[in-house]
Amino acid sequence: MNHSSNLVQTAEQWLEAPVDTDFKAAIATSEALLDELQQAMREPGADRRRLGALIGRVKGTAKRLAAVEPIDWVAVGAGHLAIGHRPGADLVGSLKLQGATHILTLLSEKEGGRKVEGFCREQDLAWLWLPMASARPPAEDRYAEIACQFNDLATILNDGGRIYLHCSAGIHRTGMITVALLRFLGLDGPAAMETLRALRPTTHAGAGDHRLAWAHSVWQDLQGACAVVTPLA
Repeated sequence: MNHSSNLVQTAEQWLEAPVDTDFKAAIATSEALLDELQQAMREPGADRRRLGALIGRVKGTAKRLAAVEPIDWVAVGAGHLAIGHRPGADLVGSLKLQGATHILTLLSEKEGGRKVEGFCREQDLAWLWLPMASARPPAEDRYAEIACQFNDLATILNDGGRIYLHCSAGIHRTGMITVALLRFLGLDGPAAMETLRALRPTTHAGAGDHRLAWAHSVWQDLQGACAVVTPLA
């Protein structure tokens, strides 16, 4: 395989997943790829049509990268988690660009939770739904449903997935469910809270003591509601 073919393969692979964990590195990579592709265009016998199309795609992706706010991905097991506010179409597109594989929505149907499903469909992202009508801790009759969802999230993380979890403002419900998930996955109390702080300091500060108390106390009940608990890799 010659240099031009290797370069085309590298560019196409980068375009499939331009952002890993380092956003600045992704921008630097786009600049380096553009420079190499433009040099390759000047070589004798170059496939200028193919290279030109790749240059256009890399430029377009680089422009999109420059226009988005980086997502703070935090490693959880073999995967990554991020939390925040309700995503619109633009943010869902940005999440896709930054490697998201799944979005977990905590909004109720009345709040427009299913609109997020539509945005995910447009971007070919998997959508998960755990509707919560309020920021009150869930009733015990929902524990089996929540535990099932948490088991699914454990499997996604074990497979290297990247999950964006959100409610409306990304504070009360998001903080409560995030800590409950982390405890369910096996993190102790201090580790769960430090992970929440790393994910989003605003959520860490504003989730509410009574919600966090529920999250720290419920994990054993949730595990008890499962026939099988998926361990975090």
